Amino acid sequence: IDSYGSVREIWFDGAKGANTPNMTYYFGDWFSTVKELQSSINIFSDAGPNVRWVGNEKGHAGETCWSTINATSLSIGNATIESYLNTGDSKGTNWIPPECDVSIRKGWFWHKTETPKKLSTLLDTYYKSVGRNCVLLINVPPNSTGLISESDASRLKEFREAIDEIFLVNLARDCYVEASSRRGHEFGPENTLDDDHLSTYWAPSEDQDRGYYWIQLKTTKKIKFNVVRIQEAIGLGQRVEKHEIYIDRTKVAEGSTVGYKRLHRLNVTTISDSSTVRIKILKAKGAPLISSLGLHFDPF
Repeated sequence: IDSYGSVREIWFDGAKGANTPNMTYYFGDWFSTVKELQSSINIFSDAGPNVRWVGNEKGHAGETCWSTINATSLSIGNATIESYLNTGDSKGTNWIPPECDVSIRKGWFWHKTETPKKLSTLLDTYYKSVGRNCVLLINVPPNSTGLISESDASRLKEFREAIDEIFLVNLARDCYVEASSRRGHEFGPENTLDDDHLSTYWAPSEDQDRGYYWIQLKTTKKIKFNVVRIQEAIGLGQRVEKHEIYIDRTKVAEGSTVGYKRLHRLNVTTISDSSTVRIKILKAKGAPLISSLGLHFDPF
């Protein structure tokens, strides 16, 4: 693997046929060899050590999805840990983010009688993977000529264009943002509307003693949206454990973890001048650090 330039990720699949003889797998030695040849590579398997399987092949993460997990509880090919892989562990001591794998077709291999999944299905997968703190990996099988089928390539292009259309415009930037408190001048809620989704963020005051934290967007004009995006400052860990979303005091969504990105799909909502979209953080591991907020319209 040292003949391909810089390789970002290598997969070690934990699947094994039911009638396959038992044998010893030297995963530890293989991982060490991979790191020798590609020092910055991410190794994927049921047990990480850098990226973990999400526990199913639907492309769906758990409604609760932690990047942390206990590596000592993981082993490759162990079907009893699939649920644990799907949710992660809030008390986990290892940072091993999940990756959702799914095929663009019904199965993993190309068949002449099959067609790629509908755009609506792929978008649903996106919201349930990327929108739940995961990486999404889509399998696109070569056809009998060794090439990617035109129908698959066309659907991928359509998928990419749809994602761009949904998230290109952040309607929250037409809003005024305020919060329950702020930590000094540097960590104000306005940081959630800039282009930096990693190093700038809102942090509440360390002296805040309320039962919950909140950050809200107050509209300055009429807007229409149906997606709410929340992102934590993931470089400083994953903290949010429970949150709710309100539009003018009416609860419209709730969830547990946020992580790098949480996407909530709502019914199409039109709100007028001076309306508010409030995110309540009811439980967190320490003060929540929110790096980005978004209101988007999904026409699909």
